Amino acid sequence: MTAPTKLATRFCWLFLVSACVVSIGALDVSVAHGQTLPCKEAEKTQPAPEKAKNLIELQPNAARPTFDVELDYQTSGDDGISFTPKAGKRPGPEADVAAEFTDAPRFKGHRLKGDRFVAAHATNSGRSVVLGVCFQKIPKYAAGRYEGTVSVFGPKLADFTYAIVVTTKWPRWTAWVAILITILGSLIVAIITGALTGPSQRSDWKGWLRLSFAVVFALALAALPYWSVYASNETWGSTPPADLTALVTATFAAAAGGFATAGKLLSS
Repeated sequence: MTAPTKLATRFCWLFLVSACVVSIGALDVSVAHGQTLPCKEAEKTQPAPEKAKNLIELQPNAARPTFDVELDYQTSGDDGISFTPKAGKRPGPEADVAAEFTDAPRFKGHRLKGDRFVAAHATNSGRSVVLGVCFQKIPKYAAGRYEGTVSVFGPKLADFTYAIVVTTKWPRWTAWVAILITILGSLIVAIITGALTGPSQRSDWKGWLRLSFAVVFALALAALPYWSVYASNETWGSTPPADLTALVTATFAAAAGGFATAGKLLSS
């Protein structure tokens, strides 16, 4: 076994251990986020009679044409959206309103698994109605854009249906493990091809220092794909081959460039 191959093997084990440490430390604890809403309250509200007149009609939220709920990588979360009535009518703070899912959120024909809760209530001013949803026990790998509909109703309220979109992604530790393994591969290639030279022997502290600097420099550059590819994609993991390829490709290019640049700077 040649010296570069031995060195590459040693760093292979080093990075594998590092990947395990990072993946264990980055395990995500699922917690709810966002505003706490009474989405679990028991609702016994009845809808308005079929031929009822002079009902209050809600209108879409101008700032949020779709009720977007971004769960990110969490397995639970909640969110809310408000609706104002048309023609300036006010439901009043004591308005009896309720909500339900009319269509369960689905992605590519598959329903979003887990527990979901929805409820509605009038605001304290009585000028609008707030719709709140909660999701719990969502599978960690249920990445995708899940689309469905929710309805708000009440005895003095015209039935109001609104589109809801729930986005989820793979846990972030999966991205970090993919990044570390890719950096490892890039390091092995850089050493074998001679783009980066390591220490000639164990006592060559300058060589180890040079190699350590190159690794740190490459790690800093390779961390950029995490933000540009993973963090910026709210459904990362929904198309595993494409998502992983994009992350690995960007990471390898960044790491290879970092090793090559560090090698030139330290050899000059």
